Amino acid sequence: MFRQKIPQSVHTKTLMRHFKTINRMKKQYVLVHGGCHGAWCWYKVKPMLEHSGHHVSVVDLMASGVNMTKVEEIQTLEDYAKPLLEVLESFGSEDKVILVAHSMGGISAAFAADMFPRTISVAVFVTSFMPDTTNPPSYLIGSHSDSEEMDLKLENYGTNDHPLMTVFIGPKYLKNMYLLSPIEDFELAKMLVRVAPALTSNLTGTKCLTEEGYGSVTRVYIVCGQDKGISEEYQRWMIENFPNLWRSKMQIICQCSPSHKNSDFELAKMLVRVTPAMTSNLTGTKSLTEEGYGSVTRVYIVCGEDKGISEEYQRWMIENFPVKEVMEIEGADHMPMFSKPQELCDRLLKIADKYA
Repeated sequence: MFRQKIPQSVHTKTLMRHFKTINRMKKQYVLVHGGCHGAWCWYKVKPMLEHSGHHVSVVDLMASGVNMTKVEEIQTLEDYAKPLLEVLESFGSEDKVILVAHSMGGISAAFAADMFPRTISVAVFVTSFMPDTTNPPSYLIGSHSDSEEMDLKLENYGTNDHPLMTVFIGPKYLKNMYLLSPIEDFELAKMLVRVAPALTSNLTGTKCLTEEGYGSVTRVYIVCGQDKGISEEYQRWMIENFPNLWRSKMQIICQCSPSHKNSDFELAKMLVRVTPAMTSNLTGTKSLTEEGYGSVTRVYIVCGEDKGISEEYQRWMIENFPVKEVMEIEGADHMPMFSKPQELCDRLLKIADKYA
């Protein structure tokens, strides 16, 4: 029995249709952080979306996250949103993105939507400031609350003709923002939050966003009822103030939940920076002293699955300069504080009991 030979062109066309169908199913997300935060705050969400088969871009706005621009260099909302505008500009004319903004990031996202409405399939506001098209974007900030009540630290910069302000989240307000979050994420935020530009009218300008641009974009608002940063009442006021949101029951479509290891890797990718190489020109050529460093009690914790510094090299260093005690963490990689945090904590407590 002979099979009919199908022309190569038919195979090719079938494969092309198949790949086009797959690509249509894959969505492109762009995630925008809130004030004083950075792309790092999406470190758990990004791998979940990618695990569901989608493409995800996270953005550090100017002077945020690992973007090393000085906040004093930001003179306009366009300056602040520049990294987001560059990402949206990089997409092709046929590409569509799901633009997701959190908290203060809603103002930058709305500004970007006003400039690239055809690139955005939907703008999603997650317990976020959501401007309308009848008031300047800064209108929302002024009508929200005063800085003392919110524990925000404000400083002046700019010129007499163009005065601007920076804002920094105080510890009380930050704690309220992370009220129901894991304590580890609150600690992470305390270490990473930075001064941000205050979105006053001098920065954002007094022009309204346009109906033809931002107003034409489909919008979804996700209300967080226990939000102590932007109250549910204020969230619902913004929805009423600028209606025509998509009001449909939303199903959870991201069922898969990747392990914390993926989330920690994403966090690292967002935060790693260039560091000085430890050459002899930097460290000098003198040895450390026996009277100083050599007199300190030392304990070495070996991580057996470390692919950054091999176990063999770890043990060579121990033999080369013996220590008081060697401990091991099985199954730990080069980042035991992420891969085996409980085991690392246990060993640190034992060291404290024994040597401190």
